[in-house]
Amino acid sequence: MAEVFAHTVARPTWHSDDERDHGPRAIVDPDAGPRSWLIDGGTSAAAPLVAGMIALWDQQAKQSGLPRPGFVPPLLYSIAHHAPGSFLDITTGGNSVFANVSCCAATPGFDMASGLGSPLANQIVTQLHH
Repeated sequence: MAEVFAHTVARPTWHSDDERDHGPRAIVDPDAGPRSWLIDGGTSAAAPLVAGMIALWDQQAKQSGLPRPGFVPPLLYSIAHHAPGSFLDITTGGNSVFANVSCCAATPGFDMASGLGSPLANQIVTQLHH
């Protein structure tokens, strides 16, 4: 079932000097199986990335003496309304996983497949100063 959600690519040449078997992970794990890198997506990939961005925004706000973001969803919707260029609008594709089960298609603007779009951290951090 895992192949439905991810696929593998060859290990980069710059990482080939390591003789240990990392398997499909970027960390040492001798029990992981054949050498490859795992490419994943969806909430499992996005949630930690967005959490990291929020932590960096919080640090920058604190260091700049600005109010810290706090509960972020209302802030993101406000930024999307006032500075729509702070998100990359995803307009094609969707989040169907199986051929016979579809949910939502990406369309211009807010949609159930990609929400506000992909946050552009450098654009959003400039909006935190306003």
